[in-house]
Amino acid sequence: MRTKLVKYGNDVALEIPNEILEKMGMGLHTELEISVEGNTLIVTPLGDAERQKKFNDALEKIDKQYDKVLRRLAE
Repeated sequence: MRTKLVKYGNDVALEIPNEILEKMGMGLHTELEISVEGNTLIVTPLGDAERQKKFNDALEKIDKQYDKVLRRLAE
């Protein structure tokens, strides 16, 4: 699929077709991480990474708080 760069104020924007946005679960205000590898532009939505970090942090907190109880239940 081809797309193009367009003028957006004093910047340039990348047009991403709705079909791609829907497949990736992204919307108008999705925060993105942009990086470059050689001549390749890599665009990664941050929502999933942030949600996974929050989940892991909550899991770690529960593990610390209920470690002994959870170990006894596992026996």
